[in-house]
Amino acid sequence: MDDDEDPVGTLARERFGLEYLFPYQRLVIANVIDTATAFRAADGHSGEGTPDREGNPEDGPAPEAPESCPLRQIVVLPTGSGKSLCFQLPALLLPSPTLVVFPLLGLMADQRRRLETNGVACASFQGGMERKDVSLELERIENESVKLILTNPESLGSTGIRALFEKSGIFHLVIDEAHCVPEWGESFRPAYLRIGEFIRDHAPMAVTAFTATASPEVLARMAELLFGGERYALITGDADRPNIHYSVARTYSRRRTIERLARELPKPMILFCGSRDGAQIVAETLAAREVSDSVRFYHAGLDKAEKKTIENWFFTSRDGILVATCAYGLGMDKPDVRTVIHADPPPSIEAYLQESGRAGRDGKDSSAILLRCLGEAERDGNECVPSGRKKAVLSYADDDGCCRRESLLSYLGSPFTACFGCDVCEGTANGTADGEEEFLSFVRTNPRRYDAAEACERLCGTAGEPCALYGALRGWDEGDASSAIEGLIRDDKLRKHRGPIWKDLISLSGKRGKGHRSSHGTG
Repeated sequence: MDDDEDPVGTLARERFGLEYLFPYQRLVIANVIDTATAFRAADGHSGEGTPDREGNPEDGPAPEAPESCPLRQIVVLPTGSGKSLCFQLPALLLPSPTLVVFPLLGLMADQRRRLETNGVACASFQGGMERKDVSLELERIENESVKLILTNPESLGSTGIRALFEKSGIFHLVIDEAHCVPEWGESFRPAYLRIGEFIRDHAPMAVTAFTATASPEVLARMAELLFGGERYALITGDADRPNIHYSVARTYSRRRTIERLARELPKPMILFCGSRDGAQIVAETLAAREVSDSVRFYHAGLDKAEKKTIENWFFTSRDGILVATCAYGLGMDKPDVRTVIHADPPPSIEAYLQESGRAGRDGKDSSAILLRCLGEAERDGNECVPSGRKKAVLSYADDDGCCRRESLLSYLGSPFTACFGCDVCEGTANGTADGEEEFLSFVRTNPRRYDAAEACERLCGTAGEPCALYGALRGWDEGDASSAIEGLIRDDKLRKHRGPIWKDLISLSGKRGKGHRSSHGTG
């Protein structure tokens, strides 16, 4: 095909160095370009581009587009499949700017960095901007040097954004990570619920909502909030990431298991925690235990300069460990992350797929490990989304009888063909937690002989007289062993006696654990 016949392919090659676009990328882009063509035809023009939507006041009101012209589409494509190109490429072919709504300032900064690396000028509007900075951005846009404008939901009603629609005639409105509309809008970011009102008030000719994961429930709610009763096109791709190996690591000692995995598994690594304090504590613990000399933490509470420094560090790191909340999980494009670990269960399957999808964006083999911490109350403190659908995540973690990949895809309603790697299908899924067999064997062999502290000393081989299974957990930290025993007691697998004869001594409870079920029958 000649370059004149394929301007999108030419642009992809010359500006982004891409020789090939996937069919679904072509379809999304074609929908936007076709809408622009139809709108222009309604105005009596021909050729590329779109007119200023406001028109010239002297020429009367702008013409109405044909009924079939406005575009409303939802695009569900897996992480790493090139969603950004689906709005970046057509933006460069449209004379009116494209406005992209991002959930996080860090993601906006990452997108701007990547665009400017490819020589694509962009502007951004966010809260707290000085008036002179807003005026400067508007001037750049008005001079047609900028085709992409980046913002967040809270800034859609700002002076700068309103001026954009008055002066530039935004043609294409993009909502990135659109699953946040129902998930975050109905919990802690009400600005997301106002995007639908913004669309109806300003009526951009093209609106595209992108997400990597959406269950049928989330998809329906997203469409309702954004488009109301308007018809929309739905474009979906295969949600599977064949290069990611999925597994679950059960533990009664979160700190011990995190340390072991952080030492053993390939880097670069992202370790997701459910809270800001948790992320900082884990990072400081890994550094103190000399797991790595390249560990940092990242969360929404850091100031802009700190975030930028950490983002730049991790993007170029070959062996770094980034301990983060979900503030880093959306759209950050480091291609060579080899391992993603979740220290806390994320609030939904969608969130898990989004965050585990940070691994292996370069297409190379990578791993996603979910910690299932037993013997403790479920912690609903994830600061990004409440725990409405967390039960599905826990069911995924507890089921050793079903392929992990099949479980994830079936939740999204996506077809499943074959497993390319998970602990269940490989026969390595273990119904017992790290060290659990050693603890239970020790207590079974030495019933009502030691209290918890004495048992830890002997299991770790650090103190006390020799006994059966002395040193069975040599190398464990006594504090980690103690937390594991407490978890086993809470899970009703061990018993701490209360009576005067054996007070505080431990033995087997003789009951199955209440907090865990698995096909291995160890629960």
